[in-house]
Amino acid sequence: MTGQRDTGKTTFVKHLLAQLATWLLFDVHDEYGPQGTAIPTIAAIPEYWKRNYRKLRYVGPTEISHFKLFAEAAWKLQNTTIVVEEAELYFASKGPGLKGFENYLVHRGRHRGLGLIAVTRRVADLHKDVLSQAKTIVSFTQFLPNDIMYLRTFMGDVAKELITLPRWHFLVWREGKSQIFNPI
Repeated sequence: MTGQRDTGKTTFVKHLLAQLATWLLFDVHDEYGPQGTAIPTIAAIPEYWKRNYRKLRYVGPTEISHFKLFAEAAWKLQNTTIVVEEAELYFASKGPGLKGFENYLVHRGRHRGLGLIAVTRRVADLHKDVLSQAKTIVSFTQFLPNDIMYLRTFMGDVAKELITLPRWHFLVWREGKSQIFNPI
């Protein structure tokens, strides 16, 4: 899930989460308000999961060390969707690459029934493996040349349409086919 600031990403994800039976959200900016059960610490994830809470939201610091703990806790779950806001910070294109449980979530999560929704403003800063593993890319307006070029490597020339998308409209690309949708 990608798009510039204030284009509709969070609204779209909220709508999607309302339709899912289980999910775990890393919400660094506390944008999801009352959706799901707020958990006080990452260490509490297994306890809440055992008690049958299946819509969990962690609001915490943006430090990578917190996300590494979150990714480890998420990896231990099965059959749920993991949502990561500001994904470019945790699945970064620069730096050491995907390691540990972040790598497992991206490359092996599907074998545990784990879906991944990586929400980002700067798709060019997202590690290429995140998009290469994606069956579906949802994108709202993009206008930075390096983001458009990056998306073109996965979506083809349809990525150019993202520059002129009307506000809150979005393009869904799935396995080589794309469609533009009206706001939800």
